[in-house]
Amino acid sequence: MRARALSMIFAILLLFASAVGSEAIAAPSKSAPRIDMQALRDVGGRLALVWHGALYLADARSGRVRKVPLPSAVDEMRWAADGSSLSLRSGEAIWSVRPRDAVLHRAPPSCPPPNSLCNAAASPDGALWAYAKTLPYSDPVARSDALFIAHRDRKPAQRYVAHGAGIILAGWSRNSGLLFWLDPMHSASLAADGLPLMTLPIAQNATARPRTVTTMLPYHDWLAWDPSHRRVLLVAGGPRIAWHGKALERCDTVDVRCASILNERGSVSLDPAWSADGRVAFVRANDLGDGWGFSAPEGLAAWVASRKLWTANADGSNAQRLDAAGRGIYAPAWSTKGRLVYVRDATLWSLRLGDRSPVRIAGPFVNAPDPMGMYGHIAWPALYAWSPR
Repeated sequence: MRARALSMIFAILLLFASAVGSEAIAAPSKSAPRIDMQALRDVGGRLALVWHGALYLADARSGRVRKVPLPSAVDEMRWAADGSSLSLRSGEAIWSVRPRDAVLHRAPPSCPPPNSLCNAAASPDGALWAYAKTLPYSDPVARSDALFIAHRDRKPAQRYVAHGAGIILAGWSRNSGLLFWLDPMHSASLAADGLPLMTLPIAQNATARPRTVTTMLPYHDWLAWDPSHRRVLLVAGGPRIAWHGKALERCDTVDVRCASILNERGSVSLDPAWSADGRVAFVRANDLGDGWGFSAPEGLAAWVASRKLWTANADGSNAQRLDAAGRGIYAPAWSTKGRLVYVRDATLWSLRLGDRSPVRIAGPFVNAPDPMGMYGHIAWPALYAWSPR
């Protein structure tokens, strides 16, 4: 059985556009994740979980949970804006799956749209796609990335070249401005300590140049758009340690200006989320200074315990700490039904504002990540993704 499974995986990897059905890859028989479907119905939307080498898709509306075996480990998952499909990145491979058929499809290696994780991004109205790729080079240090814009029925056009630097796409604003991180020399070390976030007005003339918005670590989960997709709430600041020097900024991507909001002396502000009705949620934790590690596990545990959930108005007023959510909060998101979804103790919870206690949706996750993560940042999108739609 094992040899057969390995041979089938090898065949799949050779077929870039092939489909993988839910029974195509043999997987170990493991217990399914614990998902409270009533709790999921209360928040709505769709949930994706990676569990013992398989993907589980749960739909609040239908009440159905479907299992899709995976050919390899997942690095990141992301739902389309309308919740119709899920993209998965595994190394250099990009896969997509629609809950209605639970079939994995692998994208060709050229990274064309509509694959949202292939260093590509769709405009809010879906009319435009941007993607970046490295141009031919002889010197790896001096290689350049090019930014391409693709219309639905036109040949992609090269829009900008980052000479001697990499391009990491971050997203679009409503006015067709494109956000991306600029990575000098494609340096992983520089990226780990913060990169300039740039904006480029695509709708204007082709001679427009990128402008710097702010400097931040290149984490997609540290960017949250407002309902108009004109403003973005982000975690600004370096270096790579999450427990020092991280502050929320509300940035206007049209006028290209930022304002510091919801920051408190002695604390860091992390994991922003913006609701459909204009409220924001975020995590506030202790600022421990510029030390790059902990002398004992208790130090890290104490910092994780200081992570608390807050909500506020979009202008920063009426900030409130939600003690009912508990401690050790990660990755908050807003439900269209007015609830907050978040991770605590490697478990997915929901909380309605005003309630005294949260409700467990799923978990605890198997193979929960080390709380150290990447200097305090944990890539939860490798384990789960939730769409409010």
